[in-house]
Amino acid sequence: MKRCAAKRDAQSEDRGDHSVQEDFAAASISDRRIRINVGGEYITTLARTLCSEPSLLSEWVKNDFAGIPRDSLGNPFIDRDPENFRQVINYLRGYGLPASTERIIFLAEDAEYYKIDKLMALINPQTQWKFLSGPGISENQKEFSTENILATCGTEPLPPEGRAVFSLRVEKCDIVTIGLIGAKNVRHNVPLEKQVNTISFRNSGDLVRHLSCSCTFKQSTGYKSHDIVEVHVSLKPDAPAQVNFYCNGGKVHETDWPSPVPPLRFAVSLHGASVVIIEKCTTVDVGESV
Repeated sequence: MKRCAAKRDAQSEDRGDHSVQEDFAAASISDRRIRINVGGEYITTLARTLCSEPSLLSEWVKNDFAGIPRDSLGNPFIDRDPENFRQVINYLRGYGLPASTERIIFLAEDAEYYKIDKLMALINPQTQWKFLSGPGISENQKEFSTENILATCGTEPLPPEGRAVFSLRVEKCDIVTIGLIGAKNVRHNVPLEKQVNTISFRNSGDLVRHLSCSCTFKQSTGYKSHDIVEVHVSLKPDAPAQVNFYCNGGKVHETDWPSPVPPLRFAVSLHGASVVIIEKCTTVDVGESV
């Protein structure tokens, strides 16, 4: 038993010795002075300075500058401007950015070259200004365009039971799409017919049913500037919704939204120089006339 205890103590001491040696080695590396030939001038710093942030410099130190050219004295040689490198070292030492705008511009080039991400972000911070979400605004909220603008009508979805009519006068017609969209996950910068959970009528005459994973097309007569386009919807609980499209009083398309019908909203998407004006948007209870 005594021999086992002595063996455990010896192993423990060995582990302790290795730990001390590893700590000592790590400290020696971080305290190691490094002399670098930058553009013909010698710059001396500590390894821990070059490793203070993730970068090419920290990788070079850890790899003992493997693959980097050496001068006649065996020092790593970097073919860059020495004054810019001093600014990089000053930043890594915690001195921040230089006061001169010209120096900051040069420093930005070396920050990119040495892949010092934090320094690049400090010099060129990501913009915090964004457009508010809405029609014509891209998903990252940085681009505003008049192409593929989608708008919904009304503040609430259509009632689950009853009838609804949406009537529009087309003033200018480049590309116009009118129809219904599921009230959830509406994307204001994507054409109506390209969004899932939609039934739409394009000015080209296409009826587009984009439901779940399927998308079907049916061709008929289209509409143009100064036409009146209407969407009629009849809703009943636990039943398909009947959807009819009219142009200037004549029925153009007749279709249905299969049950279960999600909360729906009338929607319009425009592309290019297109303008529409709401003539009528009503909902009525079953039994009443529209």
